[in-house]
Amino acid sequence: MTDTLSLNGLNKKEIVSKLTNFYKENENSRNILLKNMIHTTNKRAFFTIDENCNIKRKNGNFILASTLFIDEDEKFLEYLANNIDLSDQDKYNENSIKRMSNEKVDILEKNSIKLVINGKLEFGIKYLYELYKRDEERFFKFLSKIALMDNLDFNKSLYVYSLKKYFEKYGYSLEVFYYVISYIIKVRFDLYEYENIQISKNITKEQLKNRFFNNVAKYRNLEGLKLLSYLKLLLEYDFENEEKYINILKNRMDKLEERNSLKDLDNITEEIFDKLIK
Repeated sequence: MTDTLSLNGLNKKEIVSKLTNFYKENENSRNILLKNMIHTTNKRAFFTIDENCNIKRKNGNFILASTLFIDEDEKFLEYLANNIDLSDQDKYNENSIKRMSNEKVDILEKNSIKLVINGKLEFGIKYLYELYKRDEERFFKFLSKIALMDNLDFNKSLYVYSLKKYFEKYGYSLEVFYYVISYIIKVRFDLYEYENIQISKNITKEQLKNRFFNNVAKYRNLEGLKLLSYLKLLLEYDFENEEKYINILKNRMDKLEERNSLKDLDNITEEIFDKLIK
């Protein structure tokens, strides 16, 4: 973090003020702001377990999605300030990454998926970085299928979808790249649903899209945002195991439509939902 954005000892109001000033000084560039600040919203660990087998999971956030989908600057800056935690930040130095130019792309993918699923951040990010540098589109399709395999509740689909849209708008950023990849790897994978899903072959993702969009009011909640993010990522590519992803989404939609009590969206997640549904 630069001296300009030293936030130690500041209260929330002072942090918002300092972020706002920096933002204005840099031509209202969310890209520049995020490069300087996104590491303060990351976590060193999202999953811990102690000697008494007590598990603690930390939730992710909507920082990257809010950068893209929240229109009002004041609203975006306040949300960013609310998610800054200087005691638990995590960042990465590009000098730590050595290129693996001699590795074939299929070997990069083969090793990457093993490292990512097993939570090996130190090596996993190096393989994914090399894959991104070789073939950006192949990288995003590969990362998308990994995110779609995992427990939908972890919202990794929104992280990957937002990363893709962010790079399309602003170009590559190591800070944003690490923020997303580290979340995907640190939040330990839960593949139970993926492994045990019952496949029905007479369902298409377009049918699920129409079903969702024709009943938006039912899905306008936090659970629905997770399903919408999953759907948006699923629609980005054609996948080898697409039937599994489609049936995971269908099952989740079935369950949501049977429930009456669902967690409401807040002012940030509601605007993200509205932008994704367009």
